Amino acid sequence: MELISPTVIIILGCLALFLLLQRKNLRRPPCIKGWIPWIGVGFEFGKAPLEFIEKARIKYGPIFTVFAMGNRMTFVTEEEGINVFLKSKKVDFELAVQNIVYRTASIPKNVFLALHEKLYIMLKGKMGTVNLHQFTGQLTEELHEQLENLGTHGTMDLNNLVRHLLYPVTVNMLFNKSLFSTNKKKIKEFHQYFQVYDEDFEYGSQLPECLLRNWSKSKKWFLELFEKNIPDIKACKSAKDNSMVAFWTLAYVLSHPDIHKAIMEGISSVFGKAGKDKIKVSEDDLENLLLIKWCVLETIRLKAPGVITRKVVKPVEILVVCSVRGSDVYYFNTL
Repeated sequence: MELISPTVIIILGCLALFLLLQRKNLRRPPCIKGWIPWIGVGFEFGKAPLEFIEKARIKYGPIFTVFAMGNRMTFVTEEEGINVFLKSKKVDFELAVQNIVYRTASIPKNVFLALHEKLYIMLKGKMGTVNLHQFTGQLTEELHEQLENLGTHGTMDLNNLVRHLLYPVTVNMLFNKSLFSTNKKKIKEFHQYFQVYDEDFEYGSQLPECLLRNWSKSKKWFLELFEKNIPDIKACKSAKDNSMVAFWTLAYVLSHPDIHKAIMEGISSVFGKAGKDKIKVSEDDLENLLLIKWCVLETIRLKAPGVITRKVVKPVEILVVCSVRGSDVYYFNTL
């Protein structure tokens, strides 16, 4: 009897602990773990993230957790949870992106946390709507220069066309103009490295560099390029979001001949018929080209360049369920 009592107590204790954990899990989002330790569903998620998220939303509901590459990622896909997501003090933006910034740009945690808010306020002021008119002239000149280099005839993959136009324009706008070389060999090298860095950015932000040698090489090439030009650097922002929005806007417009025709007629009505003379674009001119603006905004809605992310610092309740500390939470509107 003396031997049975401790055994029974241990069994009852384990059962009580199991039930307690189960009760806690009932309040947590459904978790898609996979069967491979640490990797989880990383391979399936990495192949087609948007498709994976949509299938998970249909199967598990508006909030669910994905375990991949050692990370817990909780996705919120309905607007009802957005207020808690954006305003709660139990979630933090800087902690959510700090590790990604370190992996992709080699910026240490202490430097990032010390300067992020100051840089954000500065850039928000300089790139605000009130100041955008200051960039119109330079932007027009840069685009003219790139278009002249392309010539008037020829064929090119649309994705490559957008890259060849926007990569140098973005670099020249944000950094010193001399940073982007005019040497054809150097330009080709820049495009090759940027394309590798751009396309594998998501993998580079999560995986060790030893598994992504080409991406790591591209990252180091850009860091060395920037280090040589540090005195002249104004700000740093990837051209990826800009090029993706431009690509999809052009793709959608060109796939709808009626829209394309209406846009061309609108441009002709504002700037006149196409000729050899360079056009100058002002804010007033853009106000008369509302169809282009609507096309860009609709493209951003359909092909949003990213999701909003936060790091859970304390257990937080979103849409009835509770997300655990240490998880990354993403707001992802599937509409």
